Amino acid sequence: MTTGVGCLHPLAQEAVIKAYKKLFPPGSNGETVYDIDRLEDMELTLPEQQKIYNIGTSSITARTMNYLLQNVYWINVCLLVNADFRSCFDDAIMIEKALMQVDDIQYRDFRDDMTLPVSDDDLSNTKSFGINLGSYRGSVEGLVLSQFQKAWDKFIDSGMTDAYQALLDEVPRNRDMGPAFLNIIHAVVYVVNAMNRNGVFDKYVRLVVESVKKQLGEE
Repeated sequence: MTTGVGCLHPLAQEAVIKAYKKLFPPGSNGETVYDIDRLEDMELTLPEQQKIYNIGTSSITARTMNYLLQNVYWINVCLLVNADFRSCFDDAIMIEKALMQVDDIQYRDFRDDMTLPVSDDDLSNTKSFGINLGSYRGSVEGLVLSQFQKAWDKFIDSGMTDAYQALLDEVPRNRDMGPAFLNIIHAVVYVVNAMNRNGVFDKYVRLVVESVKKQLGEE
């Protein structure tokens, strides 16, 4: 397992740090909830990850990427307030890590079991994009950061920003929430892989997030 961003292209490293700063604004005392050196498997295209069971999310569908970029702050809110939601993420991460240890047949069987039909509305979003943080493309960084900004602007309009910051400030002091939340945000590559390849997990996340958004009057 590789950790931290030191293994990345220098400009990709800067982009990852910028993204985390947008996702987890520092508190009034300047402290952040994340430790950039704890990020797991951020080098996404190691040679050993080129097998059929690569964990390194070497590609991501437009359907997954668009949903995550548009809803990342709401996903974080759900993680912060819902222990069952955090537990489901923990399970998904453990599954993705376990799949690194199985053979091709076991991997394929599991993925087949966890695949769900894609709705007609999502068929146009099945195109996949390659991901390689060992190189750098300014256009990709610009796209991701602009989508984060759009998501943040909508989040502000929903009136959730003060509550979100209060929840982030509570993380280090909350024994129940803190460790689980920190482990999840540092294992982001596994989360993305699960959203992209584990249909059961993907559907669960979407159902919970959309329910919370409606309850809080965002839609």
